[in-house]
Amino acid sequence: MKHHGLSVVLAGTLLLTAWAVGAAAAAGSQLRPWREYRTIMWVGDSASKRPEKLPLFYQRLREMGINTAMVYGDADLQPLLANQFPYYVENIINRGLCLKWNSKVRDWDKFVTEWANTGRPDAALVRDYCLDDPAWLGWARQEMQTVARSSQASWLVDACRCL
Repeated sequence: MKHHGLSVVLAGTLLLTAWAVGAAAAAGSQLRPWREYRTIMWVGDSASKRPEKLPLFYQRLREMGINTAMVYGDADLQPLLANQFPYYVENIINRGLCLKWNSKVRDWDKFVTEWANTGRPDAALVRDYCLDDPAWLGWARQEMQTVARSSQASWLVDACRCL
């Protein structure tokens, strides 16, 4: 009888634990509401070539449902700020992260076609910049700090490029 009571207590404890874990998992899988969703338009240099048209450009973006634009690290933020248009800073740290634009390879078509035809050698997987290198990390940290200091408080950081 003594063992039967212990078995009931253990079974009850296991059942209660399983229920609690299940309830916690269900609660954790529920999506949080998005209070502010950003639709970001990649904006190249051509938008700034006619500064007098920028207010109309930002108005058209809003009409399309775009509520955020982007700038590069050292770009002029005034047109965005003047038009009350939120932004994020694109490619703050790209040397070493964006292989295509920061590599010693000059003919990417030839480089990738050679991989397809002959296989990819291990040497092709080595970055020109080591992301663990203290010199690179120091440069990247300084670059990030410089951009952060030069930007306004409203900027949104490209989280994929943030260190």
